[in-house]
Amino acid sequence: MTLAGAPQPFGWAPDRHLRVEVSGGDCRSVIIRQSWSAQGHEAEVYLYRSVLAFVHVRTPTLLGVFQLEHSEPGWMVLEDLGTEVLQPSSRQDREAVLYALGVLHGATTESQPTARLLAPLPRFGAAEIDAGYPAVLAVADPSSGVPDWMAPFAGAILKNMLEATCSLVHGDVEFSNMLATADGVALIDWEKATYGPASVDLGPLMEYVDDERELENYVRGWGLTSELSFPVAREWARLGRAYDCIRWVCHYLRARSNGADPGPGWRAQYYDPRIEWLRQHRDEAGQS
Repeated sequence: MTLAGAPQPFGWAPDRHLRVEVSGGDCRSVIIRQSWSAQGHEAEVYLYRSVLAFVHVRTPTLLGVFQLEHSEPGWMVLEDLGTEVLQPSSRQDREAVLYALGVLHGATTESQPTARLLAPLPRFGAAEIDAGYPAVLAVADPSSGVPDWMAPFAGAILKNMLEATCSLVHGDVEFSNMLATADGVALIDWEKATYGPASVDLGPLMEYVDDERELENYVRGWGLTSELSFPVAREWARLGRAYDCIRWVCHYLRARSNGADPGPGWRAQYYDPRIEWLRQHRDEAGQS
């Protein structure tokens, strides 16, 4: 491929995302992207080359891997799928994302042929990722508003997640990573992908879901390769929402303890509502 113009930075990380025209018969646009870590780069390249082609979810095609001069490795050339990002405020967009995730998860559980391809990926696990969450909550300063029950509650949430069915999970379900294409939803930026519980992906979506019946789209996507009941999907989604809230709460507590308190505005917008959601979830579940 030959560059037909100068690369143009774009997106929320313009030092790591470039769009450029290339020539080689036809002139077309590609994305030059750098992962945030060496491990993330390896996982992302492996998925593009060896796994995602066998899962009926739209993703960019990996066109090449290279290292820029005087720069660290980890750069990729990817098919440019456009810039139309799906919107969390749109029920139609949310349902499309849920369906795509259902297809992804259902096709990569342990019972599916694709599961053998997931062995090189990192595993979601309390020992690697989340062991610190209950500990962080247990020593929270009284002024943080963290109730005494939250640390053991977080431990129970993590235990339930780890006992659930595992599959390939995207790991970074933000709507900025979901593009609308002519072939449906495309999932991009796979460097945080792991083999773990579907609730990791479902949780961030549930912040925007007004009606749990939207999860019927997730069940339909899963049903292309295996069976899943709506009550199980709803339980996974609630676990994921609780986990996502715990993650945000611990992010704030760690920032405070490191002298980087994001301020009262951030707390009011992101922290306090998640404490309240966890309280309501615990009360509804009848847990003590």
